[in-house]
Amino acid sequence: MQDTNKINNRDAQLLAGIARQNHDDFAEFVSQYMLSIMNFVHRFFSSKSQVEDIAQDVFLKVWQNAKQWKHNEAGSARAWLYRIAYNRCIDLLRQQKPQVDETHNLSTDITPEKILLNDSKHKQLSAAIAALPERQRTALSLCTFQGLSNKDAAKTLAISVDALESLLSRARRQLRKRLTLETENEMNGGKAINE
Repeated sequence: MQDTNKINNRDAQLLAGIARQNHDDFAEFVSQYMLSIMNFVHRFFSSKSQVEDIAQDVFLKVWQNAKQWKHNEAGSARAWLYRIAYNRCIDLLRQQKPQVDETHNLSTDITPEKILLNDSKHKQLSAAIAALPERQRTALSLCTFQGLSNKDAAKTLAISVDALESLLSRARRQLRKRLTLETENEMNGGKAINE
């Protein structure tokens, strides 16, 4: 808890510096969160160049709007940052026609998890996560992969903590169901049980 408070305090200090147009604070903030934001955006888009462009857009918005961040209203600086990223991704998805094979999106993560995805169980989990509805997938990503608290994730999605917990519960239930069915299917030699 103390480490989280230190991080939140440092992030707040950095945003205050960014609001004053301090380039060093901005560089530190970008350095601290760029990879996390790219990984988050990558859960929506598969193109590396598009992920990089969106991440740059997110940090440009931070630079331009740091004066508007208020800790009590927006939650932690980290939650505010993810809210900007989430809104940008949703805006771009709305502009596009549905075309994404989402099972492919997660199979090429930019994180050390990529090494683990070579294992078939991790590929199954990635495919199961990709098959979740967008809001459930985002809630799960924010809380599990990005490490946001339920309160900050709820602020990021502009929903109540209860609604976030409901999304997480439904997501976990669907993941368990899907993974159980795939395991049973494997145990039956890839054939349906009633064949």
